[in-house]
Amino acid sequence: MSLCLSAVEAAGTVVEEAAFEGIIVLLTALLFWFCRLRAPVSVTPQPKRLPCGGPRRDHDNSTGRELATLLEARQWESALSLYERTRHQLSCFAPDAAIFDRLVLCAARCSRPQSLHEVLQDMKRLELPRSQALYESAMRVMASGRDFGGAAELYHAMVHDGVAPSNEAQSCMVCFLAQRGDISGAIEMFSGDFRPSIRAYMQVFRGLARLEGRNCALQTLRMLSDMHQRGIPLDVICLNVALGTIVNAGEVEAGEELLRSHASLADTISYNILIKGLVKEGRASAAWELVQEMECLGLQLSRPTFLGFASPKNQFTRQAMTRLRLLEGRCR
Repeated sequence: MSLCLSAVEAAGTVVEEAAFEGIIVLLTALLFWFCRLRAPVSVTPQPKRLPCGGPRRDHDNSTGRELATLLEARQWESALSLYERTRHQLSCFAPDAAIFDRLVLCAARCSRPQSLHEVLQDMKRLELPRSQALYESAMRVMASGRDFGGAAELYHAMVHDGVAPSNEAQSCMVCFLAQRGDISGAIEMFSGDFRPSIRAYMQVFRGLARLEGRNCALQTLRMLSDMHQRGIPLDVICLNVALGTIVNAGEVEAGEELLRSHASLADTISYNILIKGLVKEGRASAAWELVQEMECLGLQLSRPTFLGFASPKNQFTRQAMTRLRLLEGRCR
């Protein structure tokens, strides 16, 4: 019996000690939290970033709506100004790719390459698609405003962005370079693997026509050979531009060969170009033979046909002037 009482007393002592230790732990925890509440808390503010597709704040919605309204009203300058003021708040626009597409065209219409570059960079950061159609539409808009330099820069930006240009875009790039006077760059474009348009060749021929010297005639002949190798048919307008470039450069014999090889295309203008070149070279007889050939082919003789014999004077000058007066008399 005494043994049982001793065991009970020992158990009670253990319980009292455990309870005392629990109370100490509890008091220590309460003291710790009290100190935490009294101490100043330093919190570093973090910028609010809105993930794409997340809910937008009211301010963001209002800015986006205002921008869309300006674009819809075609107030291009105002829309770009608003974008430039708020572009750091990309959550205002993301992930609405349609607004960015319209901003690209807006910057192109206003011929503001810096704004165009900023919009494209923002699209890249936001991982918005920058399609071939978007780039090429902007290029056409800039070219329609005769901003050929900006259109050429946009073409390079498209290639740098990893977007493959279409066949049409590469032909347009040839025209942009030719319009800017960069004929060498335009000719280099033909080394690419694409099928140039007839208009691209035309612009190069016109660019070469503005140059002087035998080299431009040789370049024109090479371009004509390139057309033939690619199987691109020559039309009469392109023929006349190329013929004028070659003859004006003093390569009259090459001009004769070109006319003969495309006799089915030649018209009155083609013959007039060659007649003037032959007379200038002192071959008036050969030029008069072309007049007779024109009559046999049923081509209309025009004022430039006979004026080609006026300078320098030759044995056919008087006869040509007589025919010219008769022609002008009939026209009246």
